[in-house]
Amino acid sequence: MALSKVELAALLECKICLDTYHEPKQLNCGHTYCQGCLDGILLFMEDGSAELSCPVRCTKKTTITHEQTTSSLMKVFTLTGILDKVSPGEKVNSLCQQSKDCNQMINYSCTKCSLKIFEKCQNFHSCSNKSYINVIFNQKLQELQPFCKQHDSLAKFACTDCENLLTCVYCKHRQHKNHRIKLIDDFGLEAKKWFQSFITSFNETKVVLEKLTRKYGDALTNLEKEREVFVQKLKERKLKRLDEYLKIINKEEEDLLRIFDEKSEEFKAKLTCDGFVDNKKVQEFTDYVQAFNLKSHFELVTEKLEIERQLRRLSSFPRTIPTFNSHLHQMNEADILSNPLGEINISIDDVTTVGVDLNECSVYRNLIDEVETQPNYSQLTTDLMNLVESLKKYEKPIVNPRSGKQPQNDVKPISFQLAKKRYSFKGMKVFMWWR
Repeated sequence: MALSKVELAALLECKICLDTYHEPKQLNCGHTYCQGCLDGILLFMEDGSAELSCPVRCTKKTTITHEQTTSSLMKVFTLTGILDKVSPGEKVNSLCQQSKDCNQMINYSCTKCSLKIFEKCQNFHSCSNKSYINVIFNQKLQELQPFCKQHDSLAKFACTDCENLLTCVYCKHRQHKNHRIKLIDDFGLEAKKWFQSFITSFNETKVVLEKLTRKYGDALTNLEKEREVFVQKLKERKLKRLDEYLKIINKEEEDLLRIFDEKSEEFKAKLTCDGFVDNKKVQEFTDYVQAFNLKSHFELVTEKLEIERQLRRLSSFPRTIPTFNSHLHQMNEADILSNPLGEINISIDDVTTVGVDLNECSVYRNLIDEVETQPNYSQLTTDLMNLVESLKKYEKPIVNPRSGKQPQNDVKPISFQLAKKRYSFKGMKVFMWWR
């Protein structure tokens, strides 16, 4: 005959909590109760051991040694199988929250961020200053509860002497026997009561917070205004300093240009002293050649030394040409304010002429020194003077050999045939004819 649901529920009911069995354990008398319910009726001895008296007043007692817990009692596998089939229960929020891919049961809870994770996911938890407590999912209550891993039992107490360390009933009567212990539920009620009082007084605190918020907002607004004023002052100061610094740079630029111009004038003077700038030397030479061609034979003879000196001067060439070199030294960090543009270094050096054949010039100079015949200029002058005196006794002077004009009368000029003589003095060959 099949059992009804009411009859089945009565068979699966714990006689202590009057609810369906959760982790049922069997006493020595044969009766079965929830493990958590048995933990609540333990009678501990001084040595940490405990006795269990059956709630239905069986005479046979069950002893728990100081090293055992109710988890050491016999487990009723048949009853457990029936419970799994009748009330499997949904494990709401019982899976690890660290990763969606982790399908393991939660057994740790972070006391900082309250994240519930599986034991092996602790390395992936990024919470700072993380610390954990052991938890277990209570199938009967469908919730997580703190768990004492040392005694495989629920932690229902907190030791105030050990910084509120969560403990189980076995820890309370063994390791923490002489410590101040409180129920976790009592701690929770105190915390809720304190929080409720805080909420009640929060309205007054809210007014103060609102005033502080406005003051903080005003402080931020003033900060922004202060920054705008500071930026403006900083800009004005920067422009002023830039103007002062620009004056320093301009003054230094003027000094450097003045030094450059002074050296430039010195260079120009040295460059123009030889007369080669703007073809002055060539023009001077051309002018002298034209003047030379206009000189008479008499001037050529009498100005022989001056002609020689001028020819030597005009045929002389410089062996070097001056060059102008300027260099602006790189400034260093120490002088960036006092001497920002650096220092100028100017040198005027003589460089050997390149591209001018001075050997050809020396050939023309040597021609001046050549003399084929050394005439007696004193005797020549005397002869010329005598010739002039002899011509004065004739009515008409003879025709000027240079003009080539015919006599203006019928008197036949007297001609004197003198020996043809050739005079050469220092490169300028002159042929003189006397008739």
